[in-house]
Amino acid sequence: MARRSPQEKKALSYAKDRRNDYGENDKSSRKNIRRNKRHPNRADRHRSHQVLAAATGPASATASEAAETKLLAKKSMWLTKRWRKDRDAPLADMLTCQLRRRARLGIDAPSTVEARIDRIRGARDRASWR
Repeated sequence: MARRSPQEKKALSYAKDRRNDYGENDKSSRKNIRRNKRHPNRADRHRSHQVLAAATGPASATASEAAETKLLAKKSMWLTKRWRKDRDAPLADMLTCQLRRRARLGIDAPSTVEARIDRIRGARDRASWR
């Protein structure tokens, strides 16, 4: 494999690296993603425990069938209210948005911002055709 120049590495970084654009802290996402995946499973376990607790007592076929049909009647929370993480945005798009914001607020000159955006876009386009 041939060595890549720093310019090629930067172009690949703009094209392939991704950033969290949801607006919350990326460190908190580590906890929140796990929490959102954990919640429906916990709700399913809680519901099944309640249904089975109602069926305790002397063994009878009618009580066990009623409990089984009640368990199967409702779909799992994992299937109905499943949370899914949104895709992260490419680094080039994030930087473009940030630069445009800086120009809009008057932090940077619009001509400078457009030159930087063109440079980012050119690097990303060069990396995408390789």
